Amino acid sequence: MNRRIIRMTGWRAGSRRRGIPIGLLTTTGRRSGTPRTTPVMYLEDGGRFFVVPSNSGFDHHPDWFLNLVASPSATFEAEGDEWQVRATVLDEAEASDRWPTLVAHNPLWGAYQELTDRCVPVVSLDRT
Repeated sequence: MNRRIIRMTGWRAGSRRRGIPIGLLTTTGRRSGTPRTTPVMYLEDGGRFFVVPSNSGFDHHPDWFLNLVASPSATFEAEGDEWQVRATVLDEAEASDRWPTLVAHNPLWGAYQELTDRCVPVVSLDRT
């Protein structure tokens, strides 16, 4: 998942992994204040983008998630389009309701949850 390849090829290469769409999420570094762009797998559902900070099952959250918690305004690019978004970490009930759909879309998220004791959050990126 290389953001340079995605951008250089106009989203023709690198924008899917195992059939799962990849978007580019630009957050503001919580310590540096500088923009940080990270490729993330996502599910678009009902006009919202859902991302899962699974961090490959490691026992700590990925930096992009910590950046979103500190500053929920971000930019999200998918298939050549770009939106300003606001991130919301779903509460436990809503995350539980969405989890089966998310895992059906990307089984890796379920596998990564099994590898860690931390609760893998679900984040909604809502267009602003």
